[in-house]
Amino acid sequence: MGRDWAVLANWSRRRWIVALVGAVLTAVLIAIPTAVIPSPIFGRAIAVTWFAPVQPFIAVISIGLMAVALRIRLRGAVACAIPAAASTRPVDSAS
Repeated sequence: MGRDWAVLANWSRRRWIVALVGAVLTAVLIAIPTAVIPSPIFGRAIAVTWFAPVQPFIAVISIGLMAVALRIRLRGAVACAIPAAASTRPVDSAS
């Protein structure tokens, strides 16, 4: 993980500007049709709540927390032996 941050630290100024402009444009292109940013082209019947702009960040954080929880859970997982079946014959429900 530390190596990933080192790669980002070596980005040029131009690359950071392009990434920032791309992120802002993506946010605007998503926000206008969903009426988070009001526009005369798109309307919204229900008013935007105060926390609507924060919801994407909450979603990303929750996915990250779920990934961490899954990683911790899988690290502690221990395989259980499955006992051999006494008979290989299928069970007949009629008898």
